[in-house]
Amino acid sequence: MCSSEEPGVLLASYGLEQNATRIAGLEPMERYETIRQNIEEVHGLPKGFLNSFIISNKTVNWFTEPNFRGAFAYYLPGQKELFAYEMQRPEYQNRLFFAGEHTSTKHGWIQGALFSGKMAANQLAYALNTL
Repeated sequence: MCSSEEPGVLLASYGLEQNATRIAGLEPMERYETIRQNIEEVHGLPKGFLNSFIISNKTVNWFTEPNFRGAFAYYLPGQKELFAYEMQRPEYQNRLFFAGEHTSTKHGWIQGALFSGKMAANQLAYALNTL
């Protein structure tokens, strides 16, 4: 249970394309300071207002993370609808199942990745039970 007396976590921002590349190129502390200052500005807070609330920070450049090479699937207009059904279908006579945020209707979010993983596991269990 959360309370106002306990520390919490705030996901402050996502960056895309050129803005993400520019921010990712900064040193970690400069990246944090830039993001914090931008949040204060966007929300009309005085400079330095958030300093007393922040206990620690973490930034992630998903492009440099092993096995990620970016944040999420980025579809062009119409591609999601065109490929969505096929991406969720098993292949090789129900021996290969695909999961990940890119196969989900909630692509771009961890919830989509988790949900598609659950769906693929259920498809596999069903396929194994019908052998």
